[in-house]
Amino acid sequence: MDFLRIATYCFLISYLIFCHIVWNGCYNIYSSTEDEVYNMLYYRKREKRPVKLEIRNKLTVDNVKKVYVKKAPCPVLPRPIKSLFHLNWFRKSSDLVPISIHLYSMFDEKNNFLGFILLSSAIFTILEWMYIVYLASMLLWDGIIKPIFKLVYLAISVYLILRFTVIFLPYTKSFMSQENYKHISSYVFNFYNIIMKISKEVSTFINRVMQENGTINKEL
Repeated sequence: MDFLRIATYCFLISYLIFCHIVWNGCYNIYSSTEDEVYNMLYYRKREKRPVKLEIRNKLTVDNVKKVYVKKAPCPVLPRPIKSLFHLNWFRKSSDLVPISIHLYSMFDEKNNFLGFILLSSAIFTILEWMYIVYLASMLLWDGIIKPIFKLVYLAISVYLILRFTVIFLPYTKSFMSQENYKHISSYVFNFYNIIMKISKEVSTFINRVMQENGTINKEL
C-alpha cells in the first residue's frame, strides 16, 4: 500500500513538472511572459484612427472582428495566479529551455493533447494556490489570530475576576480578621485600580489614533 502511494505521488509530481515544462515552452518560444500576454489581452488600447466615410461604409462585422479580435500566443491565468514553476528560476533554466521548446513544438501539431497538457498545468497551478492560501490561513490563525484571542480571553477573565472580587469582598469581612481583611483588600483594590488605569489609557490611545486617522482621511 505504501509503495502504491509513493508511486502515485511520484507520477503526479512527474506529470506536474512535465505539464509546467510544456507550458513554459510556449513562453520560451515566443520570448514573452505572463504579464506581457495578460496586458496584450486585457489592457491593450485600441488606436483611434480617422476612417474615411467611403471606407467606413464598406466595413463589415467580419472585418471588424479581424481587426479587433485579441489573440494570445500562449495561455494565461488571471493575475496574480502563477505557479512557482512558471518563475524564471525554472522557466529560464539553461538545461530546461531547450527541452521545453522541443516538447511544446512536438505537441503543437496535436492540438487536443497539447490543450489537455496546458489545461492540466493550469489546474495544478490553481491547486497550488489553494494549498498556499490554506497554509497562509493556518499560519495566520495559529500565529496571530489565535494568540490574540487568547490574550483577549485572558484579559476579560482577569477583569471579571477582579470585578467580582471587588463587589463581593465586603461580604467576606465577617469571615476574617480585621487586619487580614485590610491587607487583602488593599492589594485587591490597588491591583484593580492599576488595571482600570491601564484600560483607560489604552482606550484613550485607541480613540486618539482613530480620530487622527479620521482627520487624515478627511484631508485626503
